[in-house]
Amino acid sequence: MTGIEKITEKIIADATAEAKKIIDGAEREVLEIKAKYSAKADLVSRAIKEETERTCSEIIECAKAQATVTRRDTVLRAEADVIDDAFDRALAEILSFSKEKYGTMLAIMLSKLVRECLESSKRYKDAAEQPIEIILNSRDREIYGQALLEELRRLDTVKISAADFDRITVSKITADIKGGVILKCGNIEYNSSLELLFRELRPELEENVYSILFGERN
Repeated sequence: MTGIEKITEKIIADATAEAKKIIDGAEREVLEIKAKYSAKADLVSRAIKEETERTCSEIIECAKAQATVTRRDTVLRAEADVIDDAFDRALAEILSFSKEKYGTMLAIMLSKLVRECLESSKRYKDAAEQPIEIILNSRDREIYGQALLEELRRLDTVKISAADFDRITVSKITADIKGGVILKCGNIEYNSSLELLFRELRPELEENVYSILFGERN
């Protein structure tokens, strides 16, 4: 081997060794980078997993809470519907009274309203001469009408004077009510419709109705 060939061979060998060193270094660097970012990727992956699990847990707890609220609201609505139905049935039962029983009830209600009207009239001079009108719904007016005046007279012979009775008439106007009676005393109306009576009595009766239907409230 000539000197030139030896020199050439040495240059090639050195270059090869250097290249290998560079390649090996590059490969180590690549591995280090991969390891470094792999660790970071694992950290990021774990963080995402933990956050996802936490979020899922929160969603589940929120869903449970919402389900509890929805269940409670559903139960409350169902209870309210049952109570509404109980009051509706009570009203329907009154409206289904026999003709005699319902007529007597109307007369008793009317007697109370007339006495209130007459008491009020005593405080106002002009009111004592104003007409007193009985207003019924169309059904009750047709069934009872003047007969209601006779029943009122029978109940209140002593309490209402003949002069005051002469002021009382059954109005030709009918009211949009389910039952009961409205008394127009001059410019003042005394409303004793069954709907209004039930609406006024409900706050007093509802707790008792609830206890009968469902027991004591929690």
